[in-house]
Amino acid sequence: MTLVAIRLIDSAGRRELLLVSFAVMTVTMALLGLAFVADWGSVPTLLFMVLYIGGYAAGVGPVFWPLIGEIFPPRARATGASASTALNWASNFAISLLFLPIAGLIGEGETFWIFAVISAIGLLFTSRYIPETKGRDFAQVDHELQKRFRHRLPAEKGA
Repeated sequence: MTLVAIRLIDSAGRRELLLVSFAVMTVTMALLGLAFVADWGSVPTLLFMVLYIGGYAAGVGPVFWPLIGEIFPPRARATGASASTALNWASNFAISLLFLPIAGLIGEGETFWIFAVISAIGLLFTSRYIPETKGRDFAQVDHELQKRFRHRLPAEKGA
């Protein structure tokens, strides 16, 4: 699926891949949680897990890397990409560290429902705040980001 994403990233666009990827991840994590809670057996559980991995590998996984190089201004690109990468790996580490204790405490299905909610938040965030960066220079991306955030910032005094 990563190979599919590499082929699609410049034709379909980063934002579209992220939206589809988060949607697939949200649905498959919710169904995976249901499969555990309802004890549907190993076949549906494996199917939902494979579909989740495919959804992640076709979008969120690979799109992150070019996107972080395209949303920061040139003077802050190295720092922004480094901070984004550090946060990405720290999040991966935290999930790896906490999954088994949480699953042991509340159950596997319920744990996957938490992941579904997190994916849904990612979908909402992407749909609201992430601009398309395909084929655009930083000035165009920055203009769209400013537009998206302008109405959310407090009004300046005297304006």
